[in-house]
Amino acid sequence: MKIRRVLVSSSIWISAGLLIAVPGIAASAGASAESAADAPTGLAEIVVTAQRSNENVQNVPVAVSTVTATQLERATITDVRDISVAIPSLTLTDTNGYLTSSIRGVGGNSIGPGVENQVALYIDDVYYGSPAGSLLQLNNIHQIDVLKGPQGTLFGRNATGGVVQISTRDPTDQLAGDVNVSYGNYNNMFATAYIGGPISDVLKADIALEGRHQGNGWGTNSYNGQQIFNIDYEYAWRSKVLFDPIDGTRFTLIGDYSSTRNTLETGVVAPGRISGWTPAAGPIPDLGYNADFNGPNLHQGWDGGVSLKWDQDLGPVQFVNIAAYRRSMYNFDFDYDYSPVNLENIYARQLDRQFSEEFRLQSKSSGKLKWVLGAFYFDARAGWNNFLLQAYDLGLNITVRNFQTTQSTAGFGQVTYEVLPDTNLTVGARYTSETKAAVDGSTTLGVVGPGGGPSIATTTAADAELHAAKGTYRVSLDHRFTDQFMAYVSYNTGFKSGGFNTGAPGSAPYLPEKLDAAELGMKSDFYDRRVRLDLAAFHYSYSNIQVQQLTRGAITTINGASASLYGVDGDISVAVANNVRISSGLGWNHPNFTSFPNCPIVPPQGGVPSHAGSCAGHQIPLASDFVGNVAIDYTVPLASGSLDLNANVYYNGGFYFTPDNNTRQGAYAQTSASGTWIAPAGHLTLAAWGKNLANKRVSTYEAENSANGSADAIYLAPRLYGVTVGYKF
Repeated sequence: MKIRRVLVSSSIWISAGLLIAVPGIAASAGASAESAADAPTGLAEIVVTAQRSNENVQNVPVAVSTVTATQLERATITDVRDISVAIPSLTLTDTNGYLTSSIRGVGGNSIGPGVENQVALYIDDVYYGSPAGSLLQLNNIHQIDVLKGPQGTLFGRNATGGVVQISTRDPTDQLAGDVNVSYGNYNNMFATAYIGGPISDVLKADIALEGRHQGNGWGTNSYNGQQIFNIDYEYAWRSKVLFDPIDGTRFTLIGDYSSTRNTLETGVVAPGRISGWTPAAGPIPDLGYNADFNGPNLHQGWDGGVSLKWDQDLGPVQFVNIAAYRRSMYNFDFDYDYSPVNLENIYARQLDRQFSEEFRLQSKSSGKLKWVLGAFYFDARAGWNNFLLQAYDLGLNITVRNFQTTQSTAGFGQVTYEVLPDTNLTVGARYTSETKAAVDGSTTLGVVGPGGGPSIATTTAADAELHAAKGTYRVSLDHRFTDQFMAYVSYNTGFKSGGFNTGAPGSAPYLPEKLDAAELGMKSDFYDRRVRLDLAAFHYSYSNIQVQQLTRGAITTINGASASLYGVDGDISVAVANNVRISSGLGWNHPNFTSFPNCPIVPPQGGVPSHAGSCAGHQIPLASDFVGNVAIDYTVPLASGSLDLNANVYYNGGFYFTPDNNTRQGAYAQTSASGTWIAPAGHLTLAAWGKNLANKRVSTYEAENSANGSADAIYLAPRLYGVTVGYKF
């Protein structure tokens, strides 16, 4: 795809999936560029690749929400977990150092080596299979697209919940760069830098850098006086090289690397619950962001990869090939009982590697017929090397070594044909053949003590395989009634493969889950494109649902029967005036299990082992019944430069972390705001910003230990505020 530079009189600002114009800044065109012909007082066109080709989002019969780098900056979103603030129907959580996600209630918090999310993450067309390597800082981002509902046709991993597509900035024919330095409370220092441009007539390159250090923690461990919830270091780089040797041929080479050492996943026993470790102490008091434990507390590791994309113009047909390789290593060291008593600690090292390749042939015609054909291959290996549970209360060391491999191949195709004037029929299908295997599994028992203690016995688990072959499809019919109004109806199917619980060598696998989705939607622009309203109603039939279960130090996945989900979500944006924009996203959902007879249930007070029972009628984990946001952006011309004021309020009606619905994050609202002064030439910016201004404490993770009923929790950040100085050229 050729990238061109377009100068316009406005920058791009999107909230809850809708693009609006802010006067005074240049914007670069590409996958999300606004048309130069757009009136500066109206809403700009958004171009997405939800169907693997560049299309105006208002013409795509798929529910898509989008945010750009400008919107991320205005809403002070610097972390992938914060995207939910701009796209309410997407829930992103940090589950013990793993990125877990949910869209419209479909998702979950099952984690571990080889466990993939129900919501697939793609960055520059590369699938990120490891949730442990997906907790990203958002630097050098060009656009984020969130596709809602099962994507069982065009996307490689047959995601049941949806897809998050992140695209990064391309170097252009002109030298460009920027640097931003931020300082905030908790001695939080954050810096980003970017430079890119031409090396020769056929070669362009860039590099983006980021680094962070948070010297003070959000809380203190009263056992030793050390601060917790801090960042020792975090740094990352990403580089992109574009090579156009001849007309119609482009190679894109991307390399990236990130590393972190932090205590942001510090856990505590959930306040008000009885700890299964110390039940005699009664309900645990609320310590806020503080803790009281005597064991380790560390999340440390690295993630990196390389990809090569080949775009070839073949006249009426476009050929695309994307090959990528990624590796990561993360250490998780923490006090498992979260108490000052020396009971149980966990030391674990997770290794991941993956290779993926995708081929696509697709039409370039803008006529009645559009099509895409392709094939996808994925090979991965992930596992514990090793997972050590130091159980002082049992006098044992329990060491697990186990790996899970994945080999998946798929062929896919989709055709769109204008069957009647302004009426399009889309039919797509995908066939996937996949094998998961548990290999090199063993469990070693030893005497607890310094240095690991002497070994007692080792049990080796036999290698095992789980094969799945599945066809999925999509059918949609859309009609454009006027230039400003399009409606569509669609039916989509998707599945997510099963797998093995690497924390329990030799255990039975969990099975694939399946989702069938019906959707009725509309996309519209009114009043000379000053108002944009997109709505979608959906009904999901969800079966063999994969949910988490925590047992003796290891989070495992089990199948949770079936559920029925239905609801409505929508986005609206209004250009109130040339310098005032208001946008909002809303979602209502009924996400309940219809059957779950073998559900693990812990009594609300905790402190006792779980028992099996029925969870029919309970809400699915991470699924909220209502979410929404409202964002306002106001640009004030000044005698010298301009001032951009932005505020965003995000509301979540609350959700449960476990299927027994006894661990709940209640309803909450989070407000962020920023004020940015832009110098007359547009090069220098000075900003003041704040996030979670009401200082609401929100759980990002809670789990119940089925062995003793203990419930632990991890929290999102408290109120954060600071200043940023930026310079661009």
